[in-house]
Amino acid sequence: MKRFLFYLFAILYSVEFMAQSFTVNNSDGMPLKYTVTSTNPNEVKLTGRGTIPTGYTLGTELNVPATVFYGGSTYNVVEIAKNCFFSESILTKVNLPEGIRTIGSYAVFQSSIYSISIPSTLTKLEENALLFMAYSFSDSHTGARFLDMDFSKTSITEFPISSVQIGSHSKSILRSVSYPATTQIISEDQFSKDYDTPPIIYLYNSIPATLTVNISQPFSGHKNPFRSATHIYVPIDATKIYEDNTDWAKYKGRYYEQVPVGPSGYTSYYLENENFLVPAGCTAYIITGITPSGSIMTPDQAVVKAFGAGKIIPKQTGFILQGAANSTVVYQPTLREQKKT
Repeated sequence: MKRFLFYLFAILYSVEFMAQSFTVNNSDGMPLKYTVTSTNPNEVKLTGRGTIPTGYTLGTELNVPATVFYGGSTYNVVEIAKNCFFSESILTKVNLPEGIRTIGSYAVFQSSIYSISIPSTLTKLEENALLFMAYSFSDSHTGARFLDMDFSKTSITEFPISSVQIGSHSKSILRSVSYPATTQIISEDQFSKDYDTPPIIYLYNSIPATLTVNISQPFSGHKNPFRSATHIYVPIDATKIYEDNTDWAKYKGRYYEQVPVGPSGYTSYYLENENFLVPAGCTAYIITGITPSGSIMTPDQAVVKAFGAGKIIPKQTGFILQGAANSTVVYQPTLREQKKT
């Protein structure tokens, strides 16, 4: 009986302690609020901020710490809680540390925040996580702010409705969105801003994600970034896979791939599924044979055929690509064959 009471007390104490909330200043003196979510291991979620210290004005940058010390113990900050920055009117940039795994629903809602750093440890964006960013940071400020939402190093598998939304009257411009190789589901109605400047999309998964549309939208005016994008970057040799996919076929003609060129200005290249259309500023070379030198002291000479811009290298053909040194060559693969000449 005593042992049972001991365990019961331990459980009740643990539950009570985990529900504790506290406020600790970050290194810049900003009071931040936390709630304990686990005591084994020690983890907390950021739930908001306290009263802004004197001297802080619109444009304040917030640095969220990776750990906080409370009650004699150190806790890892692993979550940005639901409604954390609800109607925030002072902060404009939030720097999240490595270790954050989740950004909760409405974590950023109708706020002045227009920039959030994305840690590689992030695994989950809840529905409406970043809703109406930069909503209250436009009327009294001039000059466009470009947002690059880079999730490429994260392990997020699903991007639900309103993963990222820019306030509809904001001067902020969504310049690019990068999705990680782990992406399995993308909601097409993520965004709420017309795109005078079409965003650039980067997809790092060679297997196309499932595209969904949430017809029971909580807010009107959601936009599809893929529909307005003119450039959708996919992994090498993945264009055909995307064009043949039921969800992604509608964006045919917008897919691009990239190949880095080193300091020598040359790189070897090979495509298994696609023909290579040589882009402007580049030349491709195929070795078609060998001319023996007739001497063991002199190397044999390669017979090389050059292909200029606009020519097609057939799939399953290795070649040497020449381009500007230390550059990234952007190209559109093609399924059509090179005409015989």
